[in-house]
Amino acid sequence: MTTTDAPDPRDAVPLPRLSDEAAVELYLFVEHLFLLVESRYANQIRRHFDDRDR
Repeated sequence: MTTTDAPDPRDAVPLPRLSDEAAVELYLFVEHLFLLVESRYANQIRRHFDDRDR
């Protein structure tokens, strides 16, 4: 017997339960970090993907 139920991708990395406020703070921190990385490395990231597409 085979099952077609795919595993929930949220189970791949165990994360603690957070309050709504803590979840928002974490989200804003990650968003800020992403924007910093993107602004610092945008040219290199773009160049990498451009090279891959060739």
